[in-house]
Amino acid sequence: MSEAGPALTPEEWAGPQPHIRRLDLLIFEDPAPEGGDCVICEDHGPDAESGRAVILPEDRHALAALALHGQPFGFTWGHVDALREVIADATGANLGPLHEIADRIAALLPPRE
Repeated sequence: MSEAGPALTPEEWAGPQPHIRRLDLLIFEDPAPEGGDCVICEDHGPDAESGRAVILPEDRHALAALALHGQPFGFTWGHVDALREVIADATGANLGPLHEIADRIAALLPPRE
């Protein structure tokens, strides 16, 4: 896996996940209002309660995984498998970066079913 490891544990993937209607992501660099580099999400959906959440740097990996999950622009295990198949068939190339890319994508995916 990537240096960061999986974005979410199998238990976190299996647990309840919020349904996101419309979020505005505000990215603040230092100095952020909450005292550091963070992302602030605001829910502007029709049923929005005071929907504002601060995503700290250590939680961005999980946020990225949830944001990509099930989206047409996200990744699947099929993408990881295809990339690893190309790596396995390649000869005479520096494949380290491709292994790293496959591992990073895999870290964003829920466990295989």
